[in-house]
Amino acid sequence: MISFNIQEYWLYYYFIYEPQVYDDVKISIEVENLGFPASMAALICRYDEDLGWYEVKIDSQGQWAMFYFDKLLNKWNRLTNGGASEFNYGKDTNKYTLVCQDKDISFYVNDVFSQSIENKNLKKGKVGFSVQSPRTYTLINVPWFEVSEP
Repeated sequence: MISFNIQEYWLYYYFIYEPQVYDDVKISIEVENLGFPASMAALICRYDEDLGWYEVKIDSQGQWAMFYFDKLLNKWNRLTNGGASEFNYGKDTNKYTLVCQDKDISFYVNDVFSQSIENKNLKKGKVGFSVQSPRTYTLINVPWFEVSEP
């Protein structure tokens, strides 16, 4: 388990799994929110240090947004966004899953499909997760992070 007690605003911690590059991959994380309503977690796939990555950010209210970060242009591109129908609000635990397979990027909350989008900018890369405190202190536990085949 990794515990985060971030007492500064606008801090973003990124954890990238360095040893492996994946074409098609499924990544999942369990996030336990211990308090603040503006805390965020994120999943990252097809991370390429030179080209960019895909990232889905989820706040503690069940709102999420999926991005493609174009490193060459230094620009965040919002691909889609939404809200999770099967979300545990407040001080509770949620499981997030991101599947990057072929041109499709799919997102699940607590094993319930949220949305899929097609994007062909990146074909392979590393994976990881992030814990973020955009507007408030953040108290989050990450009991586990898993990488598997889609």
